[in-house]
Amino acid sequence: VGSCFDLKQLAIAIPQIHFSNQKTDVGLDLEFANGGNLALKLLYSIEKNSYDLHIDLKKFDISSIHPYLQQFLNISQPKGRLSTNLNLHGNLNHILEITGNGNVNLTQFSATLSNEQPLGNIDNLQVNIENIDTKNNIYHISEVKSEGIHAQFGISENGNTYKNLLVERKKDTLSSTEP
Repeated sequence: VGSCFDLKQLAIAIPQIHFSNQKTDVGLDLEFANGGNLALKLLYSIEKNSYDLHIDLKKFDISSIHPYLQQFLNISQPKGRLSTNLNLHGNLNHILEITGNGNVNLTQFSATLSNEQPLGNIDNLQVNIENIDTKNNIYHISEVKSEGIHAQFGISENGNTYKNLLVERKKDTLSSTEP
């Protein structure tokens, strides 16, 4: 996709690996050069193939994920800081069945459309997740707080500000064959 993450520091800790009743403990700490830290703590049971994953992301510069966002949004370089503290639990035999809780916080966010037309900004957006259970389709968001949300909306003869926000999907040329 063309994205690059520069790291200032990388630390990996694997105190013990267990092949029996206990869980293997793995820790990963990253410090990004353009700001932000990521700490992962994984407890993994090889016997049950289950895991407990704690994700602690602090002040991650979201401009780094711009190439990924461009795949579905027509925006130029987004700005902002993302922090999250999540606890996820699952089993690798059923990878789409995840339970978890935590919070997500986005600060100093701003974005413009690809034609440099302002889209909007958010000073602070916080989402507290009480419980997520993908197997049972439960998504309990306990609180959403926002401060300083500004959206730019304009109308022109070609449509409005948000008309071309989503990237148009290209037709699948492989699925249709002509005789």
